[in-house]
Amino acid sequence: MERSVQTDIEAVNQPELETEDKDELVFKKFLDNSCIVDDLEYVSIRELVYQYKTWSKINGLFNYKDFEQYITGKFVVKKMFNKMFNCDMRCVVGINLKRSFYIFDFKEPVSDFENFLMNKCIKLPTAKLNRSTLKDSYEKWCNDNNKRVPKKTDIDLLCKFLDKHFFKDYFYEGTSSYHGWYGITIKENVLRGTGITSTLCKRVAICKVHKDDQKTILQEWDSQKEASRDLGVKASTLKYRLDNKSIFNDVYMLVRKSFII
Repeated sequence: MERSVQTDIEAVNQPELETEDKDELVFKKFLDNSCIVDDLEYVSIRELVYQYKTWSKINGLFNYKDFEQYITGKFVVKKMFNKMFNCDMRCVVGINLKRSFYIFDFKEPVSDFENFLMNKCIKLPTAKLNRSTLKDSYEKWCNDNNKRVPKKTDIDLLCKFLDKHFFKDYFYEGTSSYHGWYGITIKENVLRGTGITSTLCKRVAICKVHKDDQKTILQEWDSQKEASRDLGVKASTLKYRLDNKSIFNDVYMLVRKSFII
């Protein structure tokens, strides 16, 4: 598994170049090293910019704000469905990040560290993970899988293992700072800090039924988002009706299809 970073940025060391030209060469270098260019590909701007931020930190560059402007000027940008976040996002069409930023590619036989990462963690450009969360999750995983309780030396070795594959840096939250890694997090924390409320947009089939006959489906939608759009209500309102089994128009209810089957 590779970190997929480039540390030899020749353009930065060419003083005869104008800043704009230098930036474009750097941006192209990142795209060549980190991306797939194909008409059928697309990636959210959020993920692309986050990965560029990590790449630029590694290379001592600080022009990521110009990078987003460069990308939106070079590629078509439109809202597309993002499978990872389960919601529509602004995406760049015709380009995607390499699979290595999303997939663990460990060789057999896998170690306990590798097994833990594949089962409990997720690789994602927008993700970050601190040592404390890593330690707690690994200890729980060991307990759930009847492994011996990890010692401090085991946690230290796990952290060193992550150092080999992910970029380590200081994170700042309010007045606190701590060490952590970019590009990886615990699966259940994937949305933490993103501001994305995709739980309101999950692809869970929704059904309209009569309040006195909740087994007969009158209308069906593939997702909460689709149902909220067709019914002309906010996603939060639709979720409230589902959770509280609210009756509307005096006779109808909305239920999740899984509750009927």
